[in-house]
Amino acid sequence: MNSRHTTSVLNVIVAALGIAGLMAIVAVDSYIGAALLAVAAVLAVSQRSQLARSIRVRDSDRRRHRLKMAAVFAVVTVADVAIGFTDLANDESWGTKAVIYGAISYVAVGATICYLIAGLLTRKSPHHTITAPALP
Repeated sequence: MNSRHTTSVLNVIVAALGIAGLMAIVAVDSYIGAALLAVAAVLAVSQRSQLARSIRVRDSDRRRHRLKMAAVFAVVTVADVAIGFTDLANDESWGTKAVIYGAISYVAVGATICYLIAGLLTRKSPHHTITAPALP
């Protein structure tokens, strides 16, 4: 595994542990969720230099791509909540449907936050800068 793949896997592991911890706390209200969040925080803090290097890339469109992905996941979240509410409005027992809608929205919210933070921390490319026209 090269360095780029290692840092990508590290990002995925930290995000997955954080999302799983939040889901366990909210859905089950267990101490396992707190433990998963603690492990994600310790991993993120201990590997922060490697995580920072993985965010800094030289691809000029990386920032735009990450912000677009954050917007897509935000739309997925809103659509999931809207569809879930309309689907579950007339049901007397929500059961499995509510769990599925909740899981989709938790993952989409987590991905939105991760992509938004990564997009905002990525430097703007120098060739996409807007310059003011020269005054006559």
